This record gives sequence, structure tokens and C-alpha cells, in this order.
Amino acid sequence: MKYFKKVFLGCLLWVLLVGVDVNAASTCDYSEQVQLSNYAAAIKMNYEKKRVYFDVNGNYYDTLPEEAYSENAGYDDYGFMDKALVNILNMTDDIYIHVKGSNNFEQTFYYKDMKDGVLEFDGGDFSEIVNYKITIYSNSPRCKGDNLRTIDYSTPMRNHYSDISACADLPNYEFCQEFITTPFYASESEITKRIGEEYSKLQQKKEEEKNKSFWDNLSDFISEHRTIIISVVVVIIIGGALSAIVILKKRRSRIL
Repeated sequence: MKYFKKVFLGCLLWVLLVGVDVNAASTCDYSEQVQLSNYAAAIKMNYEKKRVYFDVNGNYYDTLPEEAYSENAGYDDYGFMDKALVNILNMTDDIYIHVKGSNNFEQTFYYKDMKDGVLEFDGGDFSEIVNYKITIYSNSPRCKGDNLRTIDYSTPMRNHYSDISACADLPNYEFCQEFITTPFYASESEITKRIGEEYSKLQQKKEEEKNKSFWDNLSDFISEHRTIIISVVVVIIIGGALSAIVILKKRRSRIL
């Protein structure tokens, strides 16, 4: 009897525990999960380069203040820098987003944080490549906190080699691009050497194209004006022949 009593109590306890677990693990129904997944899939990210100005006191401005143009403003009173403004698009009230960056940036964003339909945050001054992990969660009260999607996104760093004068003619060359998302592993001397070699190749190619263009243009000119050129050549030949005859006649007349 005691054995059956223990079994009964055990089964009852198991049923109660399972019931609690089921309630605790309950989520949105299938149709809402699909809708939430669609919201998460629509999330996009991009960045834009924004120039900001600052004064000697560390105050930042979106535009250069009027005081900067006054006669009393010194040359070094104001400076500027380029910053990465990271944008998150297509946010809805049904989701929220947690952003964590390799630059120690970490913040959770909600629909109410949007400005003019966009979530935006300061991505730094392009001094380093920043890798972000963006996790999108459900904000529905029926399944709040469900992980819907994870996005990996990176903002670039500015490549200081792009300031080399030769790079002005090589904007698309690997070591001359203004922004990079992968660091260079070659040494500084190797990079500058390769930029110089690429620049020399470009100048040689330009010279070859210039010479080629000259002969192509000459050939085209001759083809287009063949009749005139032939007539001029004939006239020159005939004129030269007549002149030679006249000269010969004069010489003979002197001899005689």
C-alpha cells in the first residue's frame, strides 16, 4: 500500500512540475512567430561619414559655429574630425535590439529611441575597425525576449596610406583605399614600396596609351583626308620635278 502511495505521489508531483514547465516555456503562436521573424529579417544596418567640429574646450558641433568666423577666433580655436554614424533601419515596436561592439560600446534600443524613422548611434572616429554583434529580440508580451536573429556588422577604419600623394591616382588600389575593413599585415616599407610600383606601372601605361593615341589619331587623319594628302604629295612631286628640270636647263645654258 505504501508502495502505491509513493508511486501516486510521485506521478502527481511529476504532472505538477510538467505543468509548471509548460507554462514557463510558453511562446507566441506560430503565426506571430512568423510575423516577428519577418520584422527581424527586415532590419538593415549602414553607416555614414559625418564631419563634426570641436573647440578648444572639447565642445562638439554639427556645423561650425558663427563664432568661428569672427575676427577674434584664432586659427587653432576650432578643429574637425570625421565620425561613423551607424544607422539601424526598419525598426518596429514588436522587437528590440541589443548592440555590442568590439570598442566596448553596448546598448539596447527600442522603437521609442528612433529619430526620424532611424535608430542611430556614434560609431567612433574611424581610428579602428569596429565589429558589432546585433541581437534582435521579440518585444511581444506573449514571447518577450525570444531571440529572433543575430547580425554581424563592421564599420571600417581610415587607411592613413591613402594620404600618400601617389594614391591620388590609385583610389581603388588595395593599399590606397580610404577605408578598410581588414587590417594590413604587410610592413610599412613593403606597403609604400608596392604603392610606388603600382604608381610607376600606371604612369607607364598612360605613356603607352598616349603614344598609341598619337599614332591612332595620325592613322585616322590620313584615312579621312587621303584624297587631299595624295593630291598635295602629287603636287609636291610634280613641283619638285619641274624645279629640277628648270635648274638643269639653267646649268646647261651656262655651260653652253
